[in-house]
Amino acid sequence: MSALDRKAFSAAPTEPGDFVARIWVINGPPDADADIELPKTIKDGHPVVVSDGVGDHSAIYGRRAAVGEARLFETDYAAIAAGRIDDSSAGLALRRRLREQGEHTEWSVAWTGLKARAPNASELERWPDVRRVIVGWNPIEISPVARGACGPACRTLSAKCAGACACGGKHITPEPAPRPADLEQWIPGFRQEAIARRVIAVGRRRWGVKSLPTIHFFRPNGRCSGQALLDREPKEIWIASGLDDEQTALTALHELWHVDEADHYAPARNEFAAEAMARRLLPEIDDPRHAGLNFGFGT
Repeated sequence: MSALDRKAFSAAPTEPGDFVARIWVINGPPDADADIELPKTIKDGHPVVVSDGVGDHSAIYGRRAAVGEARLFETDYAAIAAGRIDDSSAGLALRRRLREQGEHTEWSVAWTGLKARAPNASELERWPDVRRVIVGWNPIEISPVARGACGPACRTLSAKCAGACACGGKHITPEPAPRPADLEQWIPGFRQEAIARRVIAVGRRRWGVKSLPTIHFFRPNGRCSGQALLDREPKEIWIASGLDDEQTALTALHELWHVDEADHYAPARNEFAAEAMARRLLPEIDDPRHAGLNFGFGT
Protein backbone atom coordinates (compact mmCIF):
# COMPACT_ATOMS: atom_id res chain seq x y z
CA MET A 1 0.00 0.00 0.00
CA SER A 2 2.93 2.36 -0.36
CA ALA A 3 1.20 4.03 -3.30
CA LEU A 4 -1.92 4.71 -1.26
CA ASP A 5 -3.07 8.29 -0.93
CA ARG A 6 -5.87 9.72 1.16
CA LYS A 7 -8.27 12.59 0.64
CA ALA A 8 -10.76 13.91 3.18
CA PHE A 9 -14.30 15.07 2.55
CA SER A 10 -17.68 15.05 4.42
CA ALA A 11 -20.53 12.65 5.05
CA ALA A 12 -22.95 11.05 7.51
CA PRO A 13 -26.21 8.95 7.88
CA THR A 14 -30.33 6.53 4.70
CA GLU A 15 -32.49 3.25 4.70
CA PRO A 16 -32.37 0.69 7.54
CA GLY A 17 -28.67 0.21 8.23
CA ASP A 18 -27.79 2.15 5.09
CA PHE A 19 -26.28 5.58 4.44
CA VAL A 20 -25.95 8.00 1.55
CA ALA A 21 -23.20 10.60 1.59
CA ARG A 22 -21.55 13.10 -0.69
CA ILE A 23 -17.86 12.14 -0.97
CA TRP A 24 -16.29 14.67 -3.36
CA VAL A 25 -17.37 17.52 -5.60
CA ILE A 26 -16.81 17.65 -9.35
CA ASN A 27 -15.32 20.54 -11.34
CA GLY A 28 -14.42 22.57 -8.28
CA PRO A 29 -14.11 24.46 -6.12
CA PRO A 30 -10.67 23.17 -5.13
CA ASP A 31 -10.53 21.22 -1.88
CA ALA A 32 -8.07 21.84 0.95
CA ASP A 33 -5.40 19.96 -1.03
CA ALA A 34 -5.93 22.42 -3.94
CA ASP A 35 -7.29 19.57 -6.10
CA ILE A 36 -10.21 19.54 -8.53
CA GLU A 37 -11.84 16.26 -9.57
CA LEU A 38 -13.15 16.02 -13.13
CA PRO A 39 -16.28 14.09 -14.15
CA LYS A 40 -16.02 10.43 -15.17
CA THR A 41 -13.05 9.62 -12.92
CA ILE A 42 -14.96 6.48 -11.86
CA LYS A 43 -17.63 4.23 -13.33
CA ASP A 44 -21.04 4.31 -11.66
CA GLY A 45 -21.29 1.54 -9.11
CA HIS A 46 -17.58 1.62 -8.26
CA PRO A 47 -17.15 -0.45 -5.05
CA VAL A 48 -15.36 0.67 -1.88
CA VAL A 49 -15.19 -0.70 1.65
CA VAL A 50 -16.21 1.34 4.69
CA SER A 51 -13.93 1.80 7.70
CA ASP A 52 -15.34 2.28 11.19
CA GLY A 53 -13.52 5.57 11.78
CA VAL A 54 -11.57 4.33 14.81
CA GLY A 55 -8.30 5.56 13.37
CA ASP A 56 -8.26 6.99 9.86
CA HIS A 57 -8.50 4.33 7.15
CA SER A 58 -8.12 1.49 9.63
CA ALA A 59 -9.60 -1.10 7.24
CA ILE A 60 -7.12 -0.31 4.47
CA TYR A 61 -4.11 -0.35 6.75
CA GLY A 62 -5.16 -3.63 8.33
CA ARG A 63 -5.67 -2.34 11.85
CA ARG A 64 -9.40 -3.10 11.99
CA ALA A 65 -11.96 -4.95 9.87
CA ALA A 66 -14.16 -3.06 7.43
CA VAL A 67 -17.70 -2.51 8.70
CA GLY A 68 -19.52 -2.20 5.39
CA GLU A 69 -19.47 -1.68 1.67
CA ALA A 70 -20.57 1.17 -0.57
CA ARG A 71 -20.96 2.00 -4.24
CA LEU A 72 -19.93 5.32 -5.74
CA PHE A 73 -22.07 7.16 -8.29
CA GLU A 74 -21.59 10.49 -10.02
CA THR A 75 -24.23 13.20 -10.27
CA ASP A 76 -23.74 16.44 -12.21
CA TYR A 77 -21.73 18.02 -9.41
CA ALA A 78 -20.59 15.35 -6.96
CA ALA A 79 -19.71 11.74 -6.25
CA ILE A 80 -22.19 10.02 -3.94
CA ALA A 81 -21.63 6.93 -1.80
CA ALA A 82 -24.59 4.63 -1.19
CA GLY A 83 -23.64 1.95 1.31
CA ARG A 84 -24.62 -0.35 4.12
CA ILE A 85 -23.01 -0.70 7.53
CA ASP A 86 -23.03 -4.20 9.03
CA ASP A 87 -24.38 -5.46 12.37
CA SER A 88 -21.00 -5.98 14.02
CA SER A 89 -20.30 -4.13 17.26
CA ALA A 90 -18.05 -1.70 15.38
CA GLY A 91 -20.69 -1.29 12.68
CA LEU A 92 -23.41 -0.50 15.23
CA ALA A 93 -21.09 2.03 16.84
CA LEU A 94 -20.59 3.75 13.49
CA ARG A 95 -24.36 3.80 12.92
CA ARG A 96 -24.81 5.51 16.28
CA ARG A 97 -22.09 8.02 15.40
CA LEU A 98 -23.75 8.83 12.09
CA ARG A 99 -27.14 9.16 13.75
CA GLU A 100 -25.85 11.44 16.50
CA GLN A 101 -23.52 13.61 14.43
CA GLY A 102 -25.64 13.69 11.26
CA GLU A 103 -24.26 15.96 8.56
CA HIS A 104 -21.34 16.96 10.79
CA THR A 105 -19.57 13.63 10.21
CA GLU A 106 -16.82 14.02 7.62
CA TRP A 107 -15.23 11.31 5.52
CA SER A 108 -12.03 10.60 3.64
CA VAL A 109 -11.57 8.51 0.53
CA ALA A 110 -8.50 6.34 0.01
CA TRP A 111 -7.31 5.45 -3.46
CA THR A 112 -4.58 4.03 -5.67
CA GLY A 113 -3.71 4.65 -9.31
CA LEU A 114 -4.00 8.44 -9.31
CA LYS A 115 -3.91 10.19 -12.69
CA ALA A 116 -3.63 13.98 -12.58
CA ARG A 117 -2.51 16.96 -14.63
CA ALA A 118 -1.74 20.64 -14.11
CA PRO A 119 -4.70 23.05 -14.35
CA ASN A 120 -5.30 24.78 -17.68
CA ALA A 121 -5.80 28.51 -18.21
CA SER A 122 -9.59 28.33 -17.97
CA GLU A 123 -9.45 26.39 -14.70
CA LEU A 124 -6.92 28.80 -13.22
CA GLU A 125 -9.07 31.77 -14.24
CA ARG A 126 -12.04 30.34 -12.37
CA TRP A 127 -10.08 28.85 -9.45
CA PRO A 128 -6.71 30.63 -9.02
CA ASP A 129 -5.72 28.40 -6.09
CA VAL A 130 -6.08 25.05 -7.90
CA ARG A 131 -2.81 23.13 -8.17
CA ARG A 132 -3.83 19.71 -9.48
CA VAL A 133 -6.67 18.31 -11.61
CA ILE A 134 -7.57 14.67 -10.99
CA VAL A 135 -8.60 12.91 -14.20
CA GLY A 136 -8.65 9.32 -12.95
CA TRP A 137 -8.14 7.20 -9.83
CA ASN A 138 -9.17 3.98 -8.13
CA PRO A 139 -11.03 4.72 -4.87
CA ILE A 140 -10.81 1.72 -2.54
CA GLU A 141 -12.17 2.82 0.83
CA ILE A 142 -14.11 5.58 2.60
CA SER A 143 -13.55 6.38 6.26
CA PRO A 144 -14.97 8.84 8.80
CA VAL A 145 -12.34 11.36 9.88
CA ALA A 146 -12.09 14.29 12.26
CA ARG A 147 -11.81 16.86 9.48
CA GLY A 148 -12.19 16.56 5.69
CA ALA A 149 -10.57 18.49 2.87
CA CYS A 150 -13.96 19.46 1.44
CA GLY A 151 -15.48 20.54 4.75
CA PRO A 152 -19.27 20.81 5.11
CA ALA A 153 -19.77 20.97 1.33
CA CYS A 154 -19.56 17.17 1.29
CA ARG A 155 -22.01 15.93 3.85
CA THR A 156 -24.50 13.27 4.79
CA LEU A 157 -27.51 13.30 2.53
CA SER A 158 -29.81 10.83 4.31
CA ALA A 159 -29.83 7.71 6.46
CA LYS A 160 -31.78 5.34 8.58
CA CYS A 161 -30.53 3.13 11.35
CA ALA A 162 -31.37 -0.50 11.93
CA GLY A 163 -31.23 -3.10 14.67
CA ALA A 164 -29.73 -1.76 17.89
CA CYS A 165 -29.24 1.67 16.36
CA ALA A 166 -32.76 2.59 17.55
CA CYS A 167 -33.32 5.82 15.69
CA GLY A 168 -36.95 4.90 15.05
CA GLY A 169 -36.47 4.68 11.28
CA LYS A 170 -36.99 8.38 10.77
CA HIS A 171 -35.59 10.01 7.66
CA ILE A 172 -33.17 12.85 8.42
CA THR A 173 -34.23 15.96 6.49
CA PRO A 174 -32.53 19.24 7.34
CA GLU A 175 -34.94 22.16 7.56
CA PRO A 176 -34.00 25.58 6.14
CA ALA A 177 -32.87 28.11 8.69
CA PRO A 178 -35.43 30.83 9.48
CA ARG A 179 -35.30 33.80 7.14
CA PRO A 180 -33.35 36.67 8.77
CA ALA A 181 -35.79 38.96 10.54
CA ASP A 182 -34.42 42.05 8.80
CA LEU A 183 -35.25 40.70 5.33
CA GLU A 184 -38.66 42.35 5.28
CA GLN A 185 -40.38 41.80 1.94
CA TRP A 186 -40.69 45.12 0.09
CA ILE A 187 -41.88 46.34 -3.30
CA PRO A 188 -39.16 47.50 -5.72
CA GLY A 189 -39.52 50.00 -8.51
CA PHE A 190 -40.32 48.56 -11.94
CA ARG A 191 -36.91 49.53 -13.32
CA GLN A 192 -35.00 48.00 -10.41
CA GLU A 193 -36.83 44.72 -10.71
CA ALA A 194 -36.29 44.64 -14.48
CA ILE A 195 -32.54 45.26 -14.07
CA ALA A 196 -32.18 42.53 -11.45
CA ARG A 197 -34.01 39.96 -13.56
CA ARG A 198 -32.05 40.91 -16.65
CA VAL A 199 -28.58 40.62 -15.13
CA ILE A 200 -29.45 37.36 -13.36
CA ALA A 201 -30.61 35.91 -16.67
CA VAL A 202 -27.35 36.94 -18.31
CA GLY A 203 -25.28 35.78 -15.35
CA ARG A 204 -26.87 32.33 -15.39
CA ARG A 205 -26.09 32.03 -19.07
CA ARG A 206 -22.51 33.31 -18.84
CA TRP A 207 -21.54 31.42 -15.69
CA GLY A 208 -23.50 28.26 -16.42
CA VAL A 209 -25.54 28.49 -13.20
CA LYS A 210 -27.78 25.44 -12.93
CA SER A 211 -30.20 26.73 -10.29
CA LEU A 212 -32.98 29.16 -11.15
CA PRO A 213 -33.24 31.27 -7.98
CA THR A 214 -36.30 33.27 -7.04
CA ILE A 215 -35.76 37.03 -6.71
CA HIS A 216 -37.04 39.01 -3.74
CA PHE A 217 -36.63 42.59 -2.54
CA PHE A 218 -36.43 43.78 1.05
CA ARG A 219 -36.78 47.01 2.93
CA PRO A 220 -33.30 48.57 3.46
CA ASN A 221 -32.01 47.28 6.78
CA GLY A 222 -28.61 48.94 7.21
CA ARG A 223 -26.90 45.54 7.34
CA CYS A 224 -26.52 44.46 3.74
CA SER A 225 -27.51 45.32 0.19
CA GLY A 226 -28.25 41.73 -0.72
CA GLN A 227 -28.28 38.17 0.57
CA ALA A 228 -28.60 34.70 -0.95
CA LEU A 229 -30.56 32.11 1.03
CA LEU A 230 -28.99 28.89 -0.22
CA ASP A 231 -30.66 26.30 2.02
CA ARG A 232 -34.00 26.64 0.25
CA GLU A 233 -35.38 25.01 -2.87
CA PRO A 234 -35.46 26.97 -5.03
CA LYS A 235 -32.63 29.14 -3.73
CA GLU A 236 -33.51 32.78 -3.03
CA ILE A 237 -31.74 36.03 -3.93
CA TRP A 238 -32.73 39.06 -1.84
CA ILE A 239 -31.90 42.61 -2.95
CA ALA A 240 -32.41 45.86 -1.02
CA SER A 241 -35.15 47.99 -2.51
CA GLY A 242 -34.13 51.48 -3.69
CA LEU A 243 -30.58 50.72 -4.88
CA ASP A 244 -29.43 52.59 -7.98
CA ASP A 245 -29.05 50.79 -11.31
CA GLU A 246 -25.38 49.86 -10.89
CA GLN A 247 -25.69 48.70 -7.30
CA THR A 248 -28.79 46.67 -8.12
CA ALA A 249 -26.94 44.90 -10.93
CA LEU A 250 -23.78 44.31 -8.89
CA THR A 251 -25.74 43.01 -5.92
CA ALA A 252 -27.80 40.65 -8.09
CA LEU A 253 -24.67 39.24 -9.75
CA HIS A 254 -22.80 39.00 -6.46
CA GLU A 255 -25.55 36.89 -4.90
CA LEU A 256 -25.93 34.82 -8.08
CA TRP A 257 -22.27 33.86 -7.75
CA HIS A 258 -23.05 32.50 -4.29
CA VAL A 259 -25.89 30.46 -5.82
CA ASP A 260 -23.39 28.96 -8.25
CA GLU A 261 -21.00 28.21 -5.39
CA ALA A 262 -23.79 26.35 -3.60
CA ASP A 263 -24.58 24.40 -6.78
CA HIS A 264 -20.96 23.26 -6.74
CA TYR A 265 -21.03 22.53 -2.98
CA ALA A 266 -18.45 25.16 -2.11
CA PRO A 267 -17.57 24.82 1.60
CA ALA A 268 -17.87 28.59 2.22
CA ARG A 269 -18.96 31.75 0.43
CA ASN A 270 -16.11 33.53 -1.30
CA GLU A 271 -17.08 37.20 -1.00
CA PHE A 272 -13.99 38.41 -2.82
CA ALA A 273 -14.65 36.17 -5.82
CA ALA A 274 -18.36 37.10 -5.90
CA GLU A 275 -17.58 40.83 -5.98
CA ALA A 276 -14.78 40.44 -8.52
CA MET A 277 -16.86 38.29 -10.89
CA ALA A 278 -19.85 40.65 -10.63
CA ARG A 279 -17.72 43.67 -11.49
CA ARG A 280 -16.07 41.80 -14.33
CA LEU A 281 -19.33 40.71 -15.96
CA LEU A 282 -21.39 43.87 -15.52
CA PRO A 283 -19.64 45.99 -18.21
CA GLU A 284 -20.10 43.17 -20.73
CA ILE A 285 -23.86 42.97 -20.39
CA ASP A 286 -24.52 46.02 -22.58
CA ASP A 287 -21.42 45.55 -24.75
CA PRO A 288 -22.61 44.63 -28.27
CA ARG A 289 -19.48 42.51 -28.74
CA HIS A 290 -20.92 40.09 -26.17
CA ALA A 291 -24.51 40.13 -27.39
CA GLY A 292 -24.28 36.56 -28.69
CA LEU A 293 -22.93 35.26 -25.38
CA ASN A 294 -25.64 37.15 -23.54
CA PHE A 295 -28.38 35.57 -25.67
CA GLY A 296 -29.56 38.94 -26.90
CA PHE A 297 -29.88 40.56 -23.49
CA GLY A 298 -27.66 43.50 -24.50
CA THR A 299 -29.31 46.74 -25.60
